[in-house]
Amino acid sequence: MIKLNGRDCYFVIPESKYGLSDVVPKYVTENDFTFAVRCKPAWDKMREGTYSQEGGLVIKNGMHMGISCFVNDGNRYFKCTLWVKDRKEKVECIEHHFIVSHEEKDKEYFITFRHDFKEKRMVIGNYDFFREKTYKGASPIDYSGSWLWIGAANAFNSCDDAHKHYYRGEISFVGVYGRYLSDEEIKKVYDNSQSVWHQKQLQDETTVLFSNLQTTTPYKIYDDSDNGNHLILYDEAWLKPNLYFFH
Repeated sequence: MIKLNGRDCYFVIPESKYGLSDVVPKYVTENDFTFAVRCKPAWDKMREGTYSQEGGLVIKNGMHMGISCFVNDGNRYFKCTLWVKDRKEKVECIEHHFIVSHEEKDKEYFITFRHDFKEKRMVIGNYDFFREKTYKGASPIDYSGSWLWIGAANAFNSCDDAHKHYYRGEISFVGVYGRYLSDEEIKKVYDNSQSVWHQKQLQDETTVLFSNLQTTTPYKIYDDSDNGNHLILYDEAWLKPNLYFFH
C-alpha cells in the first residue's frame, strides 16, 4: 500500500526502448480493456474550486482517460472517462460516475473501469455493483503515445497545474488488462487483490500489469505480473537526463 500526498505519483511508460516486455501499456486502450484500483481517497483534503478537486487513480494522459475521484457540491464521486472520435473527426468525452455516500466515505474502495469495443460501452463499478454507458459511431482516440499514471493524470511540467490532478489518499492495488474482464473475473481480482499467487492464476497473455504495491524500492513499485511494467516514481529532475531510455 502507498500513501500519496498530492505531490507524488507514479508512471508506467508506453513501451520499453529495448523491448523488455512483450505486453505493454502502449496499445491497451485501442480495443477491450479493464482498469482496476483499490484505494481510500482522503476526501477531506480535496477542495472544490482548487487543483485538488479531482485526483487521478489510473489514467492515460492527453485527453485524460481512466479512473479518477472528485468532489463537487459537497458530494464525493468516482468516475471513468474516455474520449472518442467519430468518422467526421468529431471528438466527444464519454464520462460515467457514481456517488459515494457520507456514511461510506472513510471505507476502502475497489473500482473498475471496463471498455467493450464491439458493443461501444464502458462500465464503472466495484466487485458487485456496475453501471454502464454506451456511445455510437465512434472509437477511442489514439492513446498509444500516452503514459500510464498512478496517482495523477499528468505530472509533466508542460501540463497546466489545473489538469495534473494529483491524488491524495491510499492505493493498495492496481491492475491493467487488455481485455474486458467478466463480472466473475472482477470478483476474483477483488477477492485476491493482495495475493500475488492468486493473481497469477488469473493472468493470461492480455494482462499488462498488476501489483499489490508491496514489493518496492525508494523509486519503483514492482509489477507482480513479471511483465516488467513497473511503476516508477515520477521525478522531473531525474527523468530529463534519462528520457532517452524510455523511448
